[in-house]
Amino acid sequence: MRSKAKVVIIGGGVAGCSLLYHLARRGCTEVTLLEQDELTSGSTWHAAGLCTQFVSSFNFLKDIPDLWDVTLEDYSFEMGTSRFVKEASLESTISYVKDITQKPVVSVGRFTTPDTMLRMVKDGVVDLIGCARPSIADPFLPNKINEGREDEIRECIGCNICYTGDQTYNPIRCTQNPTMGEEWRRGWHPEKIAKKRSDRSVLVVGAGPAGLEAAVALGKRGYDVALAEATRELGGRVLKEATLPGLAEWIRVVDYRVGQLSRLPNVEIFRESTLDAEQILEFGSDHVVLATGSVWRNSGVGYWHTAPIEGLEDAEIFTPTTSWQAGSLRVPPSCWTTITTTWAGSWPKNSEKKTSKSPLSRLKPRPLSTQPRQRSTCGSRAG
Repeated sequence: MRSKAKVVIIGGGVAGCSLLYHLARRGCTEVTLLEQDELTSGSTWHAAGLCTQFVSSFNFLKDIPDLWDVTLEDYSFEMGTSRFVKEASLESTISYVKDITQKPVVSVGRFTTPDTMLRMVKDGVVDLIGCARPSIADPFLPNKINEGREDEIRECIGCNICYTGDQTYNPIRCTQNPTMGEEWRRGWHPEKIAKKRSDRSVLVVGAGPAGLEAAVALGKRGYDVALAEATRELGGRVLKEATLPGLAEWIRVVDYRVGQLSRLPNVEIFRESTLDAEQILEFGSDHVVLATGSVWRNSGVGYWHTAPIEGLEDAEIFTPTTSWQAGSLRVPPSCWTTITTTWAGSWPKNSEKKTSKSPLSRLKPRPLSTQPRQRSTCGSRAG
């Protein structure tokens, strides 16, 4: 809200300061906090977004701590997903602290790229960078920066799957780092992987996130790997998801793994290679990994509803899968607010040219470009 009303808060305790902070965040331009203590008397909200109650407290305490760890009380903003909260999101709120104290200052802000971290330090916003979620995605992030291996960093995508377990009592996990939470139980290490124990070959069918990760892991172990993808582009459904508003950073799931594959000469990539069971067997690999993905259910079965909904078998159901497959599909307005909806009419047929089903062994592999990979940024794909 934006209000011209004058608000006076009497009392500079926790409740008074919290109210002052939230009124300022909501747009009240004239908020005054009155307190008998001269430290806070006549305070108004600070231009950076925090009230001068807190600024005055910093002035009073500025040289007492050995280190200032600065954040804000709105945890939903501090821990926001990349769709709504961008990198270095706390900068405007904490930037004034270094002007007050000479002691070191550390803060968070979902820092994922070394360039942003360096800018925050050079601009005098902080002295130390706090990285929780980025360190979950890549525990060796500081080492890679120090060793000049920035292009090998598994950058956090800000999906918050790591944080969801706190509320559901599930083990921690990470979209970018499949070893997270499995270090003790399975002995997995984010950077080290056991070498191969045989000379057998592996065919990975499907180059979505799972197929890419399987090819990278097997390639690093030293196996000869063939990766077959039905389309021209590697990445599967993430390629489409990353084009949705606010989800551009999700493309890092693909970028990191494609970059790793470019360093593995023992991994051959076959694009536009649709395979059936006969062709997979004809290829003759010792092992086969099927990573062809899945599609959204259209029967009504879900987390709570465990049986199909009667009557849906003859209905046209709108799901993310069908909308992607339809290409230029125009969704009726009645379906904008629902995930699963029925309506009269038929879906437009997919007019894309079918790829030939030649056996993989007859195709020539198309190696990845040897050019250095350009790291993705938040704006790498228009949403």
